[in-house]
Amino acid sequence: MKIAIKSFIFLAYILLAFPYKIHSSTHMLNFEQEMNKIKIIANKVIQCESEGRHNLWGDLNYPHHAYGIAQFQKRTFNWMSRISGKKNMQWKNKKDQIELLHWAIEKGHGRYWTCFRILDKRGEI
Repeated sequence: MKIAIKSFIFLAYILLAFPYKIHSSTHMLNFEQEMNKIKIIANKVIQCESEGRHNLWGDLNYPHHAYGIAQFQKRTFNWMSRISGKKNMQWKNKKDQIELLHWAIEKGHGRYWTCFRILDKRGEI
């Protein structure tokens, strides 16, 4: 009788644990796919905004100039950095701009970039 109960408990554990592992793997795969999609979109935005060059100024005909690989205006960069919780980021740092662009696209703020809107309208992202 004790062996039957132990066998039942072991079998129940296996049946309950196995679907969790499948779910966990599927969740991780979806996360990786989503992150790859964000990187692809960010790269398209970067190519459109700055052609991949970092030391580039833009929006010179506007009161607030844009700078860098992701063409952030300083005020937008500081605002996004603050709301993202990444407060020690530097506006003129290439890696920080790329990281914050990824965050912005992931959180639905891609429309702050003209190129994002253009690419979206064309169906390219």
